[in-house]
Amino acid sequence: MFPVNRSFALSINIFLAYLFCALYLLLGNMSFLILYFILGGVNFLLLYSEKFTLKWVVFFLSLSGLFIFEFIFFSSYPKQNAYLLSLLFFISSLGFALNLVYNLNRVFVSKVLLIIYLVFLSFVFFKYGIFLADGLNTVFFNSSRNIVSAVLILLFINYLLCCYFDGVKTSPYFYFVVFLFSVFLYGRSGIIFSFFLLLYYLFFLNRFIFSIVLIFGTMFFLLYNYNVNALWEATSFSQGLESARTDMRREYFSGILANIKFILLGQNYYDCCYTIVAHDLNAHNSFISGHAKFGIIHTLLVLILIFWIFLSRNFYIIFLFLLIMIRYFYDELGLFNLYDTTLYLLVVISFLMRRKQRV
Repeated sequence: MFPVNRSFALSINIFLAYLFCALYLLLGNMSFLILYFILGGVNFLLLYSEKFTLKWVVFFLSLSGLFIFEFIFFSSYPKQNAYLLSLLFFISSLGFALNLVYNLNRVFVSKVLLIIYLVFLSFVFFKYGIFLADGLNTVFFNSSRNIVSAVLILLFINYLLCCYFDGVKTSPYFYFVVFLFSVFLYGRSGIIFSFFLLLYYLFFLNRFIFSIVLIFGTMFFLLYNYNVNALWEATSFSQGLESARTDMRREYFSGILANIKFILLGQNYYDCCYTIVAHDLNAHNSFISGHAKFGIIHTLLVLILIFWIFLSRNFYIIFLFLLIMIRYFYDELGLFNLYDTTLYLLVVISFLMRRKQRV
């Protein structure tokens, strides 16, 4: 078969994979997640195979039927198969991170993925309106509006990282659009992090006049065309920082501190954490989730990663890294989970840039 351009093949692969991931998030059908995993493996084939052709992609896709059949043994996702799924999340996320790093079209691909998601959110706002926060909790299957908002932030950071790696200027419009959409998604963390990204643009990229005009225009829109009190209540800012997540953290840390064994090996939610159990075993915290599954090893890996990133002394990389990690703190998103591509992309880019500086 006629060989295809490597970057083109990588681009097609990631577009298909994100389509399957989107279908999984929207419909909750595990078959689409299996397809996502398979395409994550295809990345390594496309990157490291001497002769890569479309027939290999077709071959891997044809195996999907067998994997879907096999999936009938996954009777209680994600509880009984947490370790297998963590491994698959790691492999696939690393594969897509490497896809973007070695894809010559990475800026275009990351930009298009972000735009597609923004268009999708526009239809969501058209369907539910921008005044009904509860309706947004039904956008993703079994996920709240906070996850919808988190995906937006992570896709935006993907775009920022790809632009930074290529030395390409980012489009100024995205900073404002992402912030505005985050406000309409009512997620506190999404609003805060998108605002920090907007502040970075305002104070470090020297577009003051254009920025000031747009920021005041946004404020005018919010003040005169929106019920600010309703926004304050819907986003739960009026409740401060206290939430069920606070109880989850308190219960889990109290549980593991009761015995050194739990610190080393992790703690069973049923033995310590009523609030987490009441929320379908969702700890709403990537660090707690990782420790519960892998124990102190997971925590040590995270600490090593934090130390290594800070050693880079790259303010922009550290800034984006902190945004990702703090966002992980408020939901089960990464650290061997579905939304790790952004973190691995940042780590690989940091590694390659530091290695280049040493040469």
